[in-house]
Amino acid sequence: MGSHHLVTLYLMIGSYLFNTWECGAVISFLHDSADISVMICKTFSQTVYDKATIFWFFSMVLSWGWCR
Repeated sequence: MGSHHLVTLYLMIGSYLFNTWECGAVISFLHDSADISVMICKTFSQTVYDKATIFWFFSMVLSWGWCR
C-alpha cells in the first residue's frame, strides 16, 4: 500500500511540476471512480440484500479491471 501512495504522490507532484496537471487529474479521477462501487458493495454486504451485494461485487471487479 505504501508504494501506491508513493506513486500517487509522484503523479500529483510530477504532473504539477511538468505542467500536465490535466492528465494527472483525469488519471486520478479514473482511479477514484472505481472506489464508488467498492463502498456500495461494502454497504450492501452489511445488509440482508445478498443479490445486490453479488451484483455490486461483480460491478466492482469489472470497474477495477477497466479503470486500473
